[in-house]
Amino acid sequence: MIKKLLLGTFIFIVGFIIAALYLESFFLELIQDMFVFTTNNRIRFTGKYFYIFGRLYFYFSFGIAFLFFLFFGFQEKKNVIIKNKILQILIFSISLFLISAIEANLKVIQCENCIDGIRNLYKGSVSYDFIYKFYFVNIPTVN
Repeated sequence: MIKKLLLGTFIFIVGFIIAALYLESFFLELIQDMFVFTTNNRIRFTGKYFYIFGRLYFYFSFGIAFLFFLFFGFQEKKNVIIKNKILQILIFSISLFLISAIEANLKVIQCENCIDGIRNLYKGSVSYDFIYKFYFVNIPTVN
């Protein structure tokens, strides 16, 4: 029991560090690219996304997601584990794409002051936390 607790804590910290150092800016740019792609270039991002410490919710959610991804479900056979992990990644990717597409198209539809149907958004005006929270819903579905 203590081994599992220590291993779980270690995996959470590793996920937290990976998110803090490498993945936050990648996910921000990925979501912005999906906004532009799914609206057929009707959204343009302007300004700078200014943050000093990052989003703690992203760090914690990625740490817990990393914990779920690596720690749970290893009592099964190897081929079942691989199938479940691939399915988890697929569910996350599809949900990330769908939520970004829906939110981006809603922002274009809401635009009242658009020039030629193109909406300018500040980089900080996208609710990235909503997309991270949606990942939390999809984690336990495949274990």
